[in-house]
Amino acid sequence: MAKAARGNETRVVVAGESSTGKSCFICSITGAILWNPQPCVDPINVSQDLLPDHGGPLTIIDTSSELEDAGTVAEELKRADAVVLTYACDRPETFERLSTHWLPELRNLQVKVPVIVVGCKLDLKDENLEDRLRQLESQIKLQFPEVNDFVETSVFEEILRRRPRVFLRARQLVLFPPVDPLYDAEAGSLKPKVTKALERIFEECDQDKDGALNDTELNDFQVHCSWSPLQPDELANIKRFVEGRVSSGVNECGITVGGFRALHTSILERGDPSVTWIALRSFGYNDAIELISQTP
Repeated sequence: MAKAARGNETRVVVAGESSTGKSCFICSITGAILWNPQPCVDPINVSQDLLPDHGGPLTIIDTSSELEDAGTVAEELKRADAVVLTYACDRPETFERLSTHWLPELRNLQVKVPVIVVGCKLDLKDENLEDRLRQLESQIKLQFPEVNDFVETSVFEEILRRRPRVFLRARQLVLFPPVDPLYDAEAGSLKPKVTKALERIFEECDQDKDGALNDTELNDFQVHCSWSPLQPDELANIKRFVEGRVSSGVNECGITVGGFRALHTSILERGDPSVTWIALRSFGYNDAIELISQTP
């Protein structure tokens, strides 16, 4: 399990072979393209308007790839709350170094935090290398289960997204406990205390007290959680999905409390606890301990 972020800050440390594009990848979240990056850029504090998950400050730490800086890199890795390891999509040998050096090094340093592998320079990728890269990915998944995600991207793609998705994902892996405290996989249902918490959130969002969340109330819930308001077609798709899950999940007024529970149950069934945890945090349930203490 990931260690908790220190105080209210999450430190994500980025490491990898030289010229894999890690410094450019880091700086892309500022909207900048570095044509001649330094070997190691200064720490970046991500702007709060790019962080919709109520998780506090996010600091990204670049590291040197030079052999003489190995000691400093090791110290940074040991202070990390999450680690991003980079390779270059056009250089499979940099991917191989993840399993022969970087991941064994994390184990040697006893760094037990979430790890995300990022393939940079996607725009330079040779499609003839695809099979080799997927083979290497499969090997890493078997040998190093501590790797949570594999992502391929380019600086241009990250700038167009206008959202530091990899670093947000890294922080979610740190801040949000696993599915287990929320969802009983054997029973296929929400944990009782989570059900009560979601019902209380539903009651707070049901402003007109008609027992359903209309489109305005559902969008107010979205905005309260710092998510973008839903478009009309998205609202319609959610209601169709909920109605397909439980026949009483939608009525003429909107999504019922049963539908609200079913929506979160479905998300947790897919193994993504972050959406439910963000909702709970947004309405005052800051962690599993607080959740348990507030919902007897």
